Amino acid sequence: MIRIMAPCVDAWYLSDLKTERAIAASELQALVKAICPEADITSSADPVVAFRAAQGACKEADRICVFGSFYLVGDILARRERLGF
Repeated sequence: MIRIMAPCVDAWYLSDLKTERAIAASELQALVKAICPEADITSSADPVVAFRAAQGACKEADRICVFGSFYLVGDILARRERLGF
């Protein structure tokens, strides 16, 4: 998935998830870095913090794409009013 998405991603905002099956953000960061050595990567322990960081870095024409896990997408969607989208 990293290889597929890499051409579309300008910056990666990774986070930990509170589920047993999730990879740690630090491990995911190492994988992204191995595939995309020049990648701009930010990691957080909390998906909301990662999303807010992405929001803060966005310019008017930028888009945020949340992907990787139904748990992650569901968590962000459940908080969409608080996150302002």
